[in-house]
Amino acid sequence: MNRMALFIIFIIHCFFSQSFAEQEKPYNELYVKQANLKQYPREINSYPPGVEITIGDLHGNALKLLYFLIRNDVIKIDKEDYKLFVTIYQKNPNELTTKDLSFFQIIVNSAEINTQHKIRFLGDDLCDRGMNDYYTLVIYKKLDQANVPFEVILSNHGNFFLTAYERPEQSFNYNPYGEGENESTVQSMLNMGRLIDRGLIDKQDILEMIQYHYLKHIVLPGYTHNKDKNELTIYTHAPIDLGIISALANDLQVPFKDSNLYELTKSLDAINSKIKQWILSNTFTRHYKELNEAHNQTNTPSPIKQILWNRDYSILNRHANPNNKPYGINYVHGHDSMPNVFDLDNLFGKGEDFYQGPYAVHITHS
Repeated sequence: MNRMALFIIFIIHCFFSQSFAEQEKPYNELYVKQANLKQYPREINSYPPGVEITIGDLHGNALKLLYFLIRNDVIKIDKEDYKLFVTIYQKNPNELTTKDLSFFQIIVNSAEINTQHKIRFLGDDLCDRGMNDYYTLVIYKKLDQANVPFEVILSNHGNFFLTAYERPEQSFNYNPYGEGENESTVQSMLNMGRLIDRGLIDKQDILEMIQYHYLKHIVLPGYTHNKDKNELTIYTHAPIDLGIISALANDLQVPFKDSNLYELTKSLDAINSKIKQWILSNTFTRHYKELNEAHNQTNTPSPIKQILWNRDYSILNRHANPNNKPYGINYVHGHDSMPNVFDLDNLFGKGEDFYQGPYAVHITHS
């Protein structure tokens, strides 16, 4: 057999091997690797078009956000630029200079963007333990202007941020826990407020970034529908089940049906439409309080609070085939895991002591 024939056989073998490998990939894949946020990603993961990538709690850490975007081939910047941002990011807000923020803007403005994949953040992106929400909002603006399809799942810390934004004075010095209480757990927003007070950033610019580039990307809950497998994957910040989602729909006065996935996705869309309406009209905080107060009066659990805060796993019914329905359900959130539940929450990026650790993302193959 001549060399040309051997070469052709080799190419055919590679083609079919790759095709079979792609077919064998799970629809839902959990990817976990050790990582160091202070170092430029050692490997860049590239995916075929249509793949969705989800990362767990950001903990208000814009460095973790940027690392995730670089590692998953969404943003491309030079290694030296990343190293510079690491230095800028770690600075106390009282030490930051106009020059630091100018360098940061140059880094973001010069970044190359890949729009082929939908990306999803499971919340705690703002008003958490990170260094400064200003960085996160600027990166979100970059993604939005480049038309990257992305979702931010509303979370308890995300709700804290909305609470400050929706107040009449729209002050980012507002502590949702109370003056002087638990400041380290909401410092990323408070630090942004300090930059405004110092005149390093303009408050109106921040408000416009939130209004035009952030709010429209918030969802509750998120989902993907695999029609071929007749499966739905539901994305939330806290662990929930269909019972909590049904109760939330009842509170929102929108229909909830789950006899098949078509009806269920329509119900999730109706929930999202109502939540989005409140968020875009700056009334989410008011409605959130009203619903919680109504349940307090009847001594019943509030589903809208549960979907942001729940840690009681004993109340959940999360079977892969709920109530023998003719479809499958997967859940993606933080805190715990089961065969059809994907845990993305860990301490990685949760403050200065956790810049190294397990980097976890969830990948949905088309």
